Amino acid sequence: MNHWPASPSIQSRPACAIVICTMLCTVLAPARSETLVSGEAAALTVEAHDAALQEVFAALGTSFGLQVTIPQAVDRSISGTYAGSLPEIIPRLLDGFDFFTRQIGDHLEVVIFGASARAPVIAPVVRRAADDQHF
Repeated sequence: MNHWPASPSIQSRPACAIVICTMLCTVLAPARSETLVSGEAAALTVEAHDAALQEVFAALGTSFGLQVTIPQAVDRSISGTYAGSLPEIIPRLLDGFDFFTRQIGDHLEVVIFGASARAPVIAPVVRRAADDQHF
């Protein structure tokens, strides 16, 4: 019988396969959403990574007793860092939506209606003097 030691390349193939599979799984894994809220209502930071708008407002509700009404049709993903007071951050999170806020006792209430129906901005027509001349 021949008892040749296996070459190092043959021995390391299973290890290489494991490393490659681990790397592919890490790269191809879906991103997880995350929302972190720190500070107090007068000076807070909201850090969101691919988080649903509902998730961000749920975190604010837990931290500050914020009451939020969000229709099911509102579907936005938030990523970024927002710093300021609670009344300053809310409009930035809701840019492009129609909403209102009101103070009820110690709690702030936010009601979101949906996507904003803002009228498009139309540039004014600029007339030159030459355009007014008739021949």
